Amino acid sequence: MARSPQGASLAPFEIFVINNVTLHRVPDGAEVPVFNLSLSLDAASWTWGFEASLPATAESLVDPGAESGPVELLASVNGTAFRALAENISRERIFGDARIRISGRGRNAVLAAPYAPVMTFSNAEGRTARQLMDDVLTINGVPLARLSQLAVAFLQIGLFCARKCLIRIEQVGANACSEDFSRCGQAARFLQ
Repeated sequence: MARSPQGASLAPFEIFVINNVTLHRVPDGAEVPVFNLSLSLDAASWTWGFEASLPATAESLVDPGAESGPVELLASVNGTAFRALAENISRERIFGDARIRISGRGRNAVLAAPYAPVMTFSNAEGRTARQLMDDVLTINGVPLARLSQLAVAFLQIGLFCARKCLIRIEQVGANACSEDFSRCGQAARFLQ
């Protein structure tokens, strides 16, 4: 039993937290029934970790099949959306109860193996680092000057807002970043 600073006894209490969790398949918005869901992120991770337990009847909703890549899912935890890729599926059977366990990573996993192709570049003549970066970035249409503006903006508004923006991109997509910068203030002009 806890004591107050004046020495009086305080009654013990319990706190219960009930989270509201939903899971939907992104392409068509189909609801995926879920028993439990776990999202993880730590200092060594560059994208979200994801794990969920589903009824076995939901396997067709998350199984990508032989030809396509992982199924993209939208997990909502207390109203906050997180996008994840269902990369692994395993089956569990305990006392007649059939479940499947799916795991994967955040949507940014498409930037790494095995989804992103390995690219090799070569040049016949000597080039500066700036010229090499300009050559590589022509693939996605984002000039290096634009990335430099974003880097300066991140420095100007501080790491907090930059991290908030990157997490927001992970959760709902690249277009959400301008909203976060608008809230943070001075760097909104770089993203519009």
